[in-house]
Amino acid sequence: MSLADPPERRQSASEECSALPAAHKEKSLRDQRVEVHTLAARGFSHTLGIYSKRKISMETLVLKMLQRLFPVAAAPAPAHPDEQLQKEANDEIFRSMTKWSTILYLPMGLLCCVAWWFGLLEIQRAVAAFYPVSAGDTLIMHNGLYWMIPAMLIGLLTPTLFLEWYQKARLGPLFPSYARYESERQGIDVEKLGPYVLWGVSVACLVFAAFGLNHYVILKQDSLLVSGYWSLKTRVRPLSTITKITTQKLSSSEGTRREFDLQFASGATWSTNNAPFGITPRGKSEMIEKISETTGLPIIDLGQR
Repeated sequence: MSLADPPERRQSASEECSALPAAHKEKSLRDQRVEVHTLAARGFSHTLGIYSKRKISMETLVLKMLQRLFPVAAAPAPAHPDEQLQKEANDEIFRSMTKWSTILYLPMGLLCCVAWWFGLLEIQRAVAAFYPVSAGDTLIMHNGLYWMIPAMLIGLLTPTLFLEWYQKARLGPLFPSYARYESERQGIDVEKLGPYVLWGVSVACLVFAAFGLNHYVILKQDSLLVSGYWSLKTRVRPLSTITKITTQKLSSSEGTRREFDLQFASGATWSTNNAPFGITPRGKSEMIEKISETTGLPIIDLGQR
């Protein structure tokens, strides 16, 4: 392009030159976005890889720790060819027993979990008869969701007792050899580990049940009775000593929920966030509305946190 060119051509060339940086800029931004997405995908894959490696290493660490705490003594090698043949035949029987024990454990474990769950709920109902509840009172205690945890713990352990009886009945004098076969297969002395697992799970379930039975809330006509997990006695809070009732929406990873707080003249407070699992969001609202009507105090909304 020269000065001799017509004005129309010079203007067209100028527009083409000004369009080049814009196109280059748009291409550069597009490349940057692609690069960012690529780096994000690589980072996500790397994070998943690290997580899976850590998970595997944690399982390996626990296994190694158990193998160190409960090692299996080395078995003497068969001294005679007939003993080696007998060992191979027994190992085949033991493999079949392990397969059938695993198949039986799954339905038995499920049935035991359900049975323990119903049993713990019945125990809670029986203990609730001794709570200081009168006609017209509102009793709040844990629901089935809370008792599902100890039921699963002890329910998954219970089938092992039945399976041990089944294995002894089927194998007879071969059962000690089968117990050693299982220990060698897992690299852990199962007979030594078993009592620790049995007592540990039993104690954990007893503590869990004691905390659950001790935790309840009773709303009476003129007072609020609160017993926490660790409470040695039931705290009695007269409704006439309530000075303030507030409510607030709390945000969490599970969503938003509305909780209520009661402030008493003594300086003590109680929140529906500390109530047992047996109360629903609607139940919380109805209980606090009843307290508000009894005390004549308004419910102050503090917004969302």
